[in-house]
Amino acid sequence: MNFSQVILFTSHDPYKNLGMEELLFTSQQENFQDESVLILWVNDPVLVIGRSQNPWAEIDISRISDDHIPIIRRISGGGTVYHDHGNLCYSIITPRKSFERNKNSQFLCDMLGDLGIPATYTARNDILVHEKKCSGSAFKLTGDRALHHGTLLIHTELNRIKNLLTPRNKEYESKGTPSQGSPVINLSEIIPNLQVEEMIDHMCNFVKAPLQKINPDKYATELEQPIHRLLSWDWTFGKTPRFIFKEKIEVYKGVYTSGLRKGQLFNPATSPKELGL
Repeated sequence: MNFSQVILFTSHDPYKNLGMEELLFTSQQENFQDESVLILWVNDPVLVIGRSQNPWAEIDISRISDDHIPIIRRISGGGTVYHDHGNLCYSIITPRKSFERNKNSQFLCDMLGDLGIPATYTARNDILVHEKKCSGSAFKLTGDRALHHGTLLIHTELNRIKNLLTPRNKEYESKGTPSQGSPVINLSEIIPNLQVEEMIDHMCNFVKAPLQKINPDKYATELEQPIHRLLSWDWTFGKTPRFIFKEKIEVYKGVYTSGLRKGQLFNPATSPKELGL
């Protein structure tokens, strides 16, 4: 697979990085319209949910509140993923006319194979090593552009994934898209002591394209609007499809039960202020 360039974000701020990814995806520059670009970055601890997911049904809201881990709703579909410094995020931006999911997944498998890691991909475009998932994908298509992005587990805290993605209250009837749980594996289990920086170097060498480092702080003005949206209740929680409430609704500032009856339809667009929290 041919890339015109590899871009590495120098920030670990998930809001800046996801905002920067969106800016590049919607960029009108010619090299982003007609050529394929690979983007790499590493986030501070964060939970990223799919565009049509219900965070209450996916995440232990109380635990992430106690641990001060943010939730961000991305622009693409797919399931909930946990990012930390042991996890490498990647984005492949291509012209829609040449976009092929399987082609992108095969590129990732070939790249891992070149490192000595035998990898295959599934019908859902998960990347498997020894029948365990090391990478998941999500997609966003526009009129002329395609975004395929995902994660590579290098040495992330796998126990934390399980704890954070096990909601304490499962009493919801939701129309949101549920995550598909799978056994996972760190690539450092295959190559001992493998570091994220080593994987970045390997991917850059494998692609053989010019590397450009981008500091999102230099794009503060352009990022103001997307970051404001990513931080907002209206986007993170308000975009959840309406669902049936059975017991209680947990939000960052507490547990809300007043004014709701068991089995009542809950509108996630209701803000914490309106809930009296």
